[in-house]
Amino acid sequence: IVGCMDCTAPSATYTVVTDCDAMQYSVVVDIDTMGTDPVIDITNDNGVPPVPASATGSYTVGPFPAGSSTTITLVNDMNSLCNVHSAVLTNPLCPTILECGADPVTETYCYTNNDNHTWHWQCACGSPLSLEFLAGQIESASFDHLRIYDGPDNNSPILFDHTMTTQEDLTGMLLISTGSDIYMEMTCD
Repeated sequence: IVGCMDCTAPSATYTVVTDCDAMQYSVVVDIDTMGTDPVIDITNDNGVPPVPASATGSYTVGPFPAGSSTTITLVNDMNSLCNVHSAVLTNPLCPTILECGADPVTETYCYTNNDNHTWHWQCACGSPLSLEFLAGQIESASFDHLRIYDGPDNNSPILFDHTMTTQEDLTGMLLISTGSDIYMEMTCD
């Protein structure tokens, strides 16, 4: 697309606000500058009605279903070359809350071809968590990946990273977090 830039684009930042109790999230759009359009339509690709913005400030868009992805667009009605798109936004994975003093949770998961799955466990009382594999194997890291993080997301320090170029037996592997969260992600071909 080639066209005349007879407009100035708006600028904004985007913050995802998670509501795990309702299994949804919203996006707070903080408009720093309006650009040349006096009323910007804040639209999305997730089916929620647009929000009009006539001044700088914070506007909330949503709610969106937990686990869905959303791209926010600041629409300049006068010239689409000045539309601004956010990155693809999604809510962080809501944790499985583990109660102190309760029996440990046992989960079973058998992955399939082209599978992607994440887990997030959190201790309600703030104590460290213990994750032990009672059984299980994962194919070579050339094809399948498993990472376990010491924290609430994949920006946390790594507790375990499957790097073996052969199948790895996970049986008996024990990992202990330093805080109250463990996050795990698996992808396979």
